[in-house]
This record gives sequence, C-alpha cells and structure tokens, in this order.
Amino acid sequence: MMGTAASQSVLIGRHNIGRLPGLDGNSPAIQWDRILPDPLLQPGITLEGIPVSSHMASYDDKNSAWVYLSVSPALITDTLKSFTPEEGAWLCWIMGGRLYRVEGDRLVDLGGVDQLPELETGVGDTLDQGTLLYSTQMNGVECSVVACPLGLHQLYLAEVIPSDRMAHPLSMLGRPALVSLALVLVMGLGMAALLHRTVAAPIGALQKRMEEVGRGEFSVDPTIEWDNELGDVGRGVNKLSQSVSSLMESRIEDEKQRLDLECRMLQNQISPHFIYNTLNSIKWMATIQHAPGVAEMVTALSRLLKSVSKGSQKLVPLEDEFSLLEDYFTIQRYRYGGTISLTAPNLDGEEWGGYLIPRFTLQPLAENAIFHGIEPKGGVGRLWVDIRHDPDGGDALIDLSDDGVGMEEEQVQQLLSGGGQQRGEEEPFRHVGLWSVHRLLQLSFGPGYGLAVRSVPGQGIIVTIRIPKQPQY
Repeated sequence: MMGTAASQSVLIGRHNIGRLPGLDGNSPAIQWDRILPDPLLQPGITLEGIPVSSHMASYDDKNSAWVYLSVSPALITDTLKSFTPEEGAWLCWIMGGRLYRVEGDRLVDLGGVDQLPELETGVGDTLDQGTLLYSTQMNGVECSVVACPLGLHQLYLAEVIPSDRMAHPLSMLGRPALVSLALVLVMGLGMAALLHRTVAAPIGALQKRMEEVGRGEFSVDPTIEWDNELGDVGRGVNKLSQSVSSLMESRIEDEKQRLDLECRMLQNQISPHFIYNTLNSIKWMATIQHAPGVAEMVTALSRLLKSVSKGSQKLVPLEDEFSLLEDYFTIQRYRYGGTISLTAPNLDGEEWGGYLIPRFTLQPLAENAIFHGIEPKGGVGRLWVDIRHDPDGGDALIDLSDDGVGMEEEQVQQLLSGGGQQRGEEEPFRHVGLWSVHRLLQLSFGPGYGLAVRSVPGQGIIVTIRIPKQPQY
C-alpha cells in the first residue's frame, strides 16, 4: 500500500497479484526505472509510485517469494524543496533512461534521455567524474542539462539551465558563472548524498535482509525499523520472518502428530483383526467336536486377549511377540485339524533382550501365510520362523517362511506398495496385508526398516523383518 493510503487500497489476493509489475516470475526484477500508478488503489483513486521488486528463494530453492515496494515520489520531491535553482532554471530527475521534471510533489515525464542530443565533449576538466552535460532546446529555449549521478541504479539529479545564463564553452565561463556552477554541483552532490542516506541505504539494508530471509535466517532485525515508510516495510519483513518461523515449527509438530496418529491407526487395524477368525474357529470347534482342544484354544485366546488389553504400549520385547505367535498358532492348528505345523526358536533373553518390535507384527504375517499360501495348496503345510543378526549393522533379521503356493514376482512387488491388500465383503478383517505391517515398522523405526519379501511360485514365500537393536521413535 502507498504510504498512509491503507484505507484506499484493495486487498492483495490471487485475483489481482498480477497487477504488480515484475511479479510474474519471468521478467527481471524492477529497480528504480519508472513511475506507475499504484495498481492496488480502489477505482477512482490515483496515486503514483516508483516500483521496486526483488526475488528471493530459500536455501534449497524449494520456496521462493517476490517482495514489491512502491516508493512515493515525495521522498524525492520533499528533499528537493529546500533547493532553489537559478532564475529561469528548473530541476529534473533522470531514472530508467527517462527525464522527469520536478513540479511540486510530482515528477512529470518529459520523455527518454535518448531524445537529448549527444553529450558535450571537451569539458572533462570542468565537471566532476560521472557528471553529464547536454545541450538541447526545451519549449523553444536553448538550454544546458547538467546531470549529477547519485551512484546507484543509474539515477541522476539534473538542472536545466537556459543558455543565456550559461555561456559556452565552459572553459570561457566567467567567475560568477563558474561559482554558480560549482554551487550547483556541490548542492547536487549534497542532494545525492542525502538521497543515498535516506533512500538508497535503507533500500540496500532491506534487500540484504530479504536475502538473509531467503537463506533461512528468520531472526528479527530491529535495525531496519526506521521512522518512515521504508521502516514500515522493515517491520513488515520482520513480521514475515516471525510468521514463517512459527509456520515451520507448526508444520513440524503437525507432521509428528500425523505420524503418531497413523502409527496408532495401523496398530488398531492389525491388533483386532484376528479375533474375528478366532471366534469363528471356536464356534466351529464347539459345534462339531466336544474335545479338550477347545479348552486349549480358549486358553490361548485368553492370553491373546490379555495381551491386547495391556494398554497403548506400541513396542514389546521379542520374547513376548514370539509367545503371542505360539498362542495364535495353537488356535489355528486346531482349526485346521493338525494339518499345519510351526517351527520357531526358543529365544535367549540375554542375546535378544535389547530388541523391541511393534505388538502383533508376526501374527498377521503367519495368518497371511496360512490363508494365502498353505490353505490354497491343500493338504499338510509348514511354517518356519528363524532369527539372526545382520553382520553389517547389528540389526535383527526375522525370517517367516512357508511351503505354500507362493506367488509371482509381480504380486511380490505389489505387496509392499499397498497393492497386495485384499478385502472381502464377508470377511473384512481377514486380509490385513503385508503393507500395513511394513508401514508400521517404518513408522516405528525409520525408512531403513520394514519387510523384504522373496517367493518362488509353487514352493512358498519368505518374509524377512528388519528391526534395530535401539529402536528409533
């Protein structure tokens, strides 16, 4: 917004951000080269400003922003009000290759500097370095244009002097004219220094601060909060830095909460799914057989339910997880009439006591092996569980294999991408899927952990679980 015209400005949004020059991302940054009406004022209100835009980006180039300033011409005209030119002479401002006449609080466009004749030559001993001298005709009067550089952005402060006040060549000027010229040059240099201090230096400080923000430095810099319009911009940059820093912290916290919620959802999905099948098995056994096996199944189920009700503990020792697997397999062995068997090691508490694993990791893998590997084959089936150390990093590798029908390589590739999950309408809890277990392990320990699957069609499948000795939460 321009100065104190906040109440006259419209809000910046996606629908009108394109009005601001230089913010389309394709054109170069605008730096002190033109005067334009403020594009964000309400209809019927006109206020001109000098656009200054700059691009900045984060250190990884993933995020970028454009900062746009509209500098009031009053910053220039107010400074020049204290300067009294020679009689018949008037001041000009050269910016972006165009000549502007200073008239009160306005800069009136007189056209391009390229319309002026060629520079005067042979006056290098008279003028300071960088000062330009033109001879031209304005409003039918022969004039000389003396342009003094400000030292940045190709900006010049110029005075147009009628030729009857200034004789040529400069080397033949009388003492009064030379004194006047010297005073003009001194005052021009003073104006240039004043403009540099009040305009150029603050803008340079703002540009430097924006570059720091682009590199990820979001601390507050009170030195850019001056008592002027540019100070308002500095306060805005500091507020922007604080907002970005708060937003980043909020995003990190939200991501942590999201991962924790996803981990709990996956555990809640995996933990109860086997209860449906177990209760069906007990119902089937009670209907067709009155045998001691029912008591053993109920005992195993009791231990499983007790483990489920232990609380919200996500990780359990390996020994407890192997015991849960034994209880689950006891129930399934009765269900299948003893046609399936499980071979599992007895864990040494001293060797494997430092390893933890998410609760109910092995059970859904064994269930998938029975339902999708051994059962389709028909007849007798076997499962093996083996555990070993990874010699490279000390991780624990748990292999669960079966002698079922196996699967094709294409099916194996789909398992860990979510494509292997199948859910029937009649048995919604039967097919939890290897992907859920794989994702739960990654959420618990990190992306380097989880499942690896190998299979030979007609011979069986081997699922390898990798867990660390010191789990990463």
